[in-house]
Amino acid sequence: MGSQKNKQRILRILKYLYSFTDEQHPVTNQDLVAMFADEVTSGNRKTIKNDIEVLTEAGFDVITSKQYRNSYYMASRIFEVPEVKMLIDSVAASRFITKEKSDSLIGKLSKLVSKPQAETLVRHMYTANVLKPNNEQIYYAIDVITDAINAGRQIRFQYYDYLPTKEKILKNNGENYYLSPIAMVWDDNHYYVIGHSEKHPEPFIINFRIDRICHAEITEEPSILPEDGFSVEEYVNRQFRMNVGEAVEVILECKNERMRSVIDHFGEDVETWIADDEHFRVRVHVADSPTFYSWIFGFVGDIRIVGPEAVANKYQDMLMMGLQKETFAEYYYQMNQQLLEDINVAEDNPDENPFHIVGDNPLKQIKEVKDETKNADKSVFNQNDVKKAIRLLEQRKASIARYYDLLQSSTAVNIAEDLSFQKAFTAFYRLRRDKDWRAYYFDLFECMKSRKEDVSFGEIQLRLFLKCGQIESSFSSKMLATINPDMPIWDSYVLKNLGLKLRGKNKEERFSMAVVLYDNICSWYRDFLKTDEAKEMIGMFDQAFPEYSNLTEIKKIDFIIWALR
Repeated sequence: MGSQKNKQRILRILKYLYSFTDEQHPVTNQDLVAMFADEVTSGNRKTIKNDIEVLTEAGFDVITSKQYRNSYYMASRIFEVPEVKMLIDSVAASRFITKEKSDSLIGKLSKLVSKPQAETLVRHMYTANVLKPNNEQIYYAIDVITDAINAGRQIRFQYYDYLPTKEKILKNNGENYYLSPIAMVWDDNHYYVIGHSEKHPEPFIINFRIDRICHAEITEEPSILPEDGFSVEEYVNRQFRMNVGEAVEVILECKNERMRSVIDHFGEDVETWIADDEHFRVRVHVADSPTFYSWIFGFVGDIRIVGPEAVANKYQDMLMMGLQKETFAEYYYQMNQQLLEDINVAEDNPDENPFHIVGDNPLKQIKEVKDETKNADKSVFNQNDVKKAIRLLEQRKASIARYYDLLQSSTAVNIAEDLSFQKAFTAFYRLRRDKDWRAYYFDLFECMKSRKEDVSFGEIQLRLFLKCGQIESSFSSKMLATINPDMPIWDSYVLKNLGLKLRGKNKEERFSMAVVLYDNICSWYRDFLKTDEAKEMIGMFDQAFPEYSNLTEIKKIDFIIWALR
């Protein structure tokens, strides 16, 4: 009987030390004696000291501290506190595990450390609006799949998707899927089962999201194993990374601050070299795939494809075709227009950013642009200044002639090949860019001019941005205004006279704001041309330059604004 009591006492001490003590929270010999005072299993200082020695000899890391009245604590456990912290954070942040299961798992993981440590871990746990699934059958499905793999048997299950109304709908008309499971893979916050299916095209390998599996069961049918040479690792790389498609060697040019992103994605052994003070280049081997292009797009010009040309061109074409009848630039434009419309209903919360298009506080920024244009005085020119501008234009009449010749010849020559036109255009608009940039600019010019009315400022700006990595709003407008003279030019004189300014903390913001700002410039011209002042200015221009009276009204005003500098 005494031996049994001793065993119970040792187990009680072990459980208490494991659950309640650590280096910061020791327990004294006296406290342990008091714990057994009212129990049948008695203990005194000597027996407890002996019990501690038994635990230590058995391999438990119990430390005796004589600094504080012979106190004891569990110094180490199977998992250290930082390890448990990482596990808890992973569970909390997982989009695969339901909230209820997350809470349950976190509770179990917390028992791997002392209660005081667990309270600290949970108190310091932060997850930012983690989306959790509501399929409570996930754990059951995992259990079924695991048992089926171990038993070498097939599984059957139903698989669901979502309707546009967000209602769940069973795929395959609710019929069961049959699969010979091979492995389960965690990737990008989702859990997948990889398996062999006779209904899937050769090589008959397919994957399913486990959180969308329901009513999973093991069948009596033996699994059909893949052919020799099948590698789960290679399959994962092809299906879940960037490796679906033809393997190609690609050269990327990246802003210096993107080195971390490149290493995160391709590893420290990736080949890199310095391109200039602000950029480095990297050679990578990837698959020519949408996954790769979407990764590039996410950096909004900070990482660009510079070679091979076929890959760079395919990326641009993919973006332009991605929205079917609408170009990506027009999509940007429309989203910003939507933001403009939402300003009135979102003014109570100006920091809200439902579209995540133009930065941290787009509603405020776009509202400022909108208000600037609205408040811009349509009568910004006094008559004396206009007269001075006309006199200056008379002195520089050759500039009007040069523009007129460019306008006429742009429709008659192949802009991509005609070096005389390119030289004249470059000199007139001061196209101070390198040879490769100009070559692409004039190739694009020739391509765009055949569409005329269908060409947008946003599309030209986007194409230049994707090719060159810079926001070329002014040169985009000058190409557009040559193709369609009813469109205004964006330059420093126009912005200054209209009191407008392009804002944005980064390229993404400035790109989107430029589309909105140009639309506001167009709006200002449309409103101003309705005024008597505009009609008077156009009349003065026609009187001074009758040979150019067939220029568009916008271009006449544009020349006067240019001369008002």
